[in-house]
Amino acid sequence: PAEAALRERLAGRAAAPPERQWDSLLEALAWFSSASSLPPRRVLILVSDGLEATPSKHPLASCLEAAQLARVPVYVLALPPRTAGGATGSRRLGELAAGSGGTRTSKPEIAVDPTKVSLGATA
Repeated sequence: PAEAALRERLAGRAAAPPERQWDSLLEALAWFSSASSLPPRRVLILVSDGLEATPSKHPLASCLEAAQLARVPVYVLALPPRTAGGATGSRRLGELAAGSGGTRTSKPEIAVDPTKVSLGATA
């Protein structure tokens, strides 16, 4: 049911370009906020180096605010930086994760704390 609702909502809709990660993240968080068919406990997992090829129209602060309002913790699996600006990207990913109630890691085996997150249906 949730997957069908997502497909219907995204049909014919132009998504943000993938190189604009904050715009894409903000769009995903907006969907989380409006999707009443989803269970109340939700998480978003972001795999990124924190850098953008093309600057987003929306700042990181907008994503953080949207995550907090939607009560969606963002868990970040940080990729190794591609460029010299990687430290800044990694710092920003850490800010997003911590501010939303998630965590940032570069070790996938500890990216999501199973004591805090249920990936199955909840009551």
